[in-house]
Amino acid sequence: MLTPSNPFSVPASSSAEIWQRLEARRPAPLRFVLHLSRRTNASLCPCLEVDLPSSSSPHTFYTVTRILDPEHRTPYITLSSIFFAANLTLISGLLRFNLSPVSFDLSLAGLEPWDDLWIGLPLARHIASQLGLASALAAILDGRSSAAWSLDEFEDGLSHNWRVPQQFVDAASYSTDAITDPQLRFAGVQMLPTGQQIKTLISGEMRSVIARRANERRRENKGRLHESLMRWSSQLYSLWIDARLGLQGEKQWEEKDNEKEGRLRALLDDLKDVVVPPTNGDFSEWTQLLPTSSADSDPLRPKLDPELHEETTCELLSPLSLAELAELRSTDPTLGHILTSDEGEDAEETIARLHSFLRARMATLHRMNVLSFPHLCLADEGEGHGGGVDLPQESSGGARIHAAPSQTQREEKGRDEELAELHTKLDRLTTKLDSLLESQTLKLARRSSAESATPKGMLAGDKDKPRADIFTRSVLAHAQPPLSALTNIEATPSLIIIIVSVVLFFMIVKFSDD
Repeated sequence: MLTPSNPFSVPASSSAEIWQRLEARRPAPLRFVLHLSRRTNASLCPCLEVDLPSSSSPHTFYTVTRILDPEHRTPYITLSSIFFAANLTLISGLLRFNLSPVSFDLSLAGLEPWDDLWIGLPLARHIASQLGLASALAAILDGRSSAAWSLDEFEDGLSHNWRVPQQFVDAASYSTDAITDPQLRFAGVQMLPTGQQIKTLISGEMRSVIARRANERRRENKGRLHESLMRWSSQLYSLWIDARLGLQGEKQWEEKDNEKEGRLRALLDDLKDVVVPPTNGDFSEWTQLLPTSSADSDPLRPKLDPELHEETTCELLSPLSLAELAELRSTDPTLGHILTSDEGEDAEETIARLHSFLRARMATLHRMNVLSFPHLCLADEGEGHGGGVDLPQESSGGARIHAAPSQTQREEKGRDEELAELHTKLDRLTTKLDSLLESQTLKLARRSSAESATPKGMLAGDKDKPRADIFTRSVLAHAQPPLSALTNIEATPSLIIIIVSVVLFFMIVKFSDD
């Protein structure tokens, strides 16, 4: 029976669409990446990553990251990119799966390279299955590799209890540079026997490059936008869960009016000092983090020209500094200030206003996330690792958008590679055939010279024959054309097989071109 996750459950309009659906279900290949952790010792955070295509646009990819950490029993996965690939905002995804606030973490005591909704491998497998992404994420969510880890030991390099399979990187060339090659993609990890490890060295230059990229990402607007949305969504969702759990008591048992009033007042008292995001300061920061222009914007968005505006005007309309944003946030009202009850208003009416206020903030944050989607997909500008053939590029926290080759292009490339291989084999056979022809010609020349050295063409068995017969044979021999090399080759079975093979190869090449 066809299910919604089956690529043929809905008729496709074209063969290209069918191929796109099948491509989306193929497990995304892995790559090994080194990020910078947030720990004070500046240790590296080894990760596996895949590029997950969006369910709405197969040419848009979101990077799912998995931390390879020996300190925790379960690997941590980025949930945000899974939500984005399924066309879910952060707040809508959290509400859909009704996740407990303790089931995800923004930070992992400095282990993480950036803020995200970090979840355990079992929960990630469940969510991916519910969203129809289990096939695409099969490699990175493989439970058999849950024990895989890599550890930064500084001067001693990196230790791994797994390896990239032999068919992708052989033992002779296995190194940190080889397994972090931007072009390298592999189908899965190969676990080493218990107790065995592989050590790979890492240069100081590579550490410096990784640290510089991490610092650049933390400063640029795209990375700050990603982390701000993570923080606001996590805070608002956790607040909503706390308020909802406090309101469910009246449905579980019959309460007296005074008991109900006391419980609701206690809930409001617990929330009175809470500032609910997105605040005015958050909204101001969000508008500044969005790009003001893009390469394809037509026309370009207006900018302040100092020649056309007074200095005071430019200063008033310039973006707020971090200090100004912090000062603005300090004036954001708390829930206790917003929900200050009028005289005569009971707790139920105050709770109703709280529900309305939280709903408005969640709707606002959802809309902010929707408008941020184009900017969470980082365009390929060469700032990250390059992608391999038919594979998108590496990301560092946010998602990247890439134009994947079409099915026709992939078929043409495969056919060209097969033809190139056939031509190579054909050239080798032609070389061997030329060598054989040359050797046969030399043999014939030697034989002819040996026969000419015999007096009057006399052979060993002709000494007793009449001279007239010998003369006749000699004349006929000179009258006939010399025996060609091809005549000798035709009489050699091994050479006949080679010639037939060459003809067959020509036929295969002609068939492939058609």
